[in-house]
Amino acid sequence: HAASSPTAPDRRQSDAVGDEAAYVRNGVGATTGMNARDLYLDLMRRAVSNLIYQDQPMWIYDHNKRPQLVRGFSLERRVRGEDWPIQAHTMVGMRRLENIQ
Repeated sequence: HAASSPTAPDRRQSDAVGDEAAYVRNGVGATTGMNARDLYLDLMRRAVSNLIYQDQPMWIYDHNKRPQLVRGFSLERRVRGEDWPIQAHTMVGMRRLENIQ
């Protein structure tokens, strides 16, 4: 089959794009019933871990000069701190950020 285009993101790797249920499953769904302080801290955790934007898939060319997806955004791995964010200010993940708070 034909190689994927480097301009087309692999949605299989983006388990959370447009999927509120994925956020809820990973414990980072919509915030309700929180006071202003807790909402602010939650926003800061999401911002420094780049959970609010998500990383774009990253493409490289293999030895046959075909584009290959090396990694895409995984909400589950980001929450657990098991990925290397391309643009985030921290790599520790949401769970560890909640713990150190």
